[in-house]
Amino acid sequence: MHTQRSRTRAPRQQQRVISKRQLSQTQIRRYFSSQRAARKRVALALILGVLVFGLGFYVGSIVLITGFAIAIISGWFLIATSPPSDEQFDQWLSRQAETMYSQALQAFDFSERDFANRVYCVHSFVLPGSEEARAHASQTVRAKKGKDGKLRCSMNVYTYFFFTRTSLALFVGTINAWNNSVQQHTYRYRYQHIADMAPPSDGFQDTVNLNGKQLRCRLKQCNLELINNKTIHLTATLQAVYYDRQRKVTYFLLPETGFESTLREVRSLLFSDM
Repeated sequence: MHTQRSRTRAPRQQQRVISKRQLSQTQIRRYFSSQRAARKRVALALILGVLVFGLGFYVGSIVLITGFAIAIISGWFLIATSPPSDEQFDQWLSRQAETMYSQALQAFDFSERDFANRVYCVHSFVLPGSEEARAHASQTVRAKKGKDGKLRCSMNVYTYFFFTRTSLALFVGTINAWNNSVQQHTYRYRYQHIADMAPPSDGFQDTVNLNGKQLRCRLKQCNLELINNKTIHLTATLQAVYYDRQRKVTYFLLPETGFESTLREVRSLLFSDM
């Protein structure tokens, strides 16, 4: 598998607009934006409108109509500005990942019969305040802890590993939910040109900004090392670990994606014959 040769394809970059499915750009921004204060004021206005409406039965029609109008307008505003649920965002992101897989096949002009092994995919995240986030507009890098306790990010990276008969093809796509766009990178290397591929065992220290708090975390990413000492950045953050010194508790900030077993299988396929 590693002794045959094929042409090395240079990295390629593209910028596309993701088709809008299920959620609009406004709805997604609303999901990651904090609007609690504004919605609380509108809710109070709704309660006031209902009270004024009830009072109108005793005072007169003008008060009745005023209360009714306040209640209707406030109620409509609450419904219209309601953020999507965690499940709705997850479904939207899943659809975008499916679209990205199709784009990956098109980028290499692949069909399923071209693969020597199954296709592997790793999901990683760009965290606000991190070193990697500096490569993007700061307002587009958001994170939100859902009602289920899971952290969701506006920037999600999907890395696809395609094993062909003679080479490894890589598609790295970043979905930017904040502006409904995707940035993609494609690579293709002959197996004998690959020296190593593994996330750092201990990771590295970086600062993450969550809910206005600066957290010093240990992050894990994955790189591809070539025999010419070139390093290819394959993922964003796979794991973020924060140690609370006061409570003496370790927190794993990102959801479990199964990246460890996936990368272990990928590495086994790359170097099993070496």
